[in-house]
Amino acid sequence: MNPFRRPHTLADVRRHRVKAATVPGGRQPKGPTLMPSYGFLSTHPPTRCGLATFNSTLAAHLTADGTRGGIVRVIDRGGDQRAGPEVVHTWSTHGSAGWRDASDVLNTFDVVIVQHEYGIYPGADGEDVLPLLRCLKVPSIVVLHTVLRRPSA
Repeated sequence: MNPFRRPHTLADVRRHRVKAATVPGGRQPKGPTLMPSYGFLSTHPPTRCGLATFNSTLAAHLTADGTRGGIVRVIDRGGDQRAGPEVVHTWSTHGSAGWRDASDVLNTFDVVIVQHEYGIYPGADGEDVLPLLRCLKVPSIVVLHTVLRRPSA
């Protein structure tokens, strides 16, 4: 793959390797390159909703080749507490400041993919996801599943 060409398809992205740290003199070290690890923030099965299904499918696809990944599962009060092995942390929306622990876990990955839908994050208009995003030290991708015509500040 041409290193100056931006990836355009998922297959291109999956082939694009994150290079290991350079050795003195700016040369690339010999040996295998590394795939980025993915942290996901979303509802997730056994929660039954379209967002959980979308996130589950995306996570399974991006980690199918053994790439490291983990899900921080958002659950509501009274939600099903069971979680599969891909779930590395659960953010219960009825606890205060649950975003702190969730951001700590997500910072252990190379890239974070956040699924956003109104009503899944705590706080007015789900505002508790904002301090989590501010605490991330790794790149994040936010997927907006609904965009309001007149959002609140």
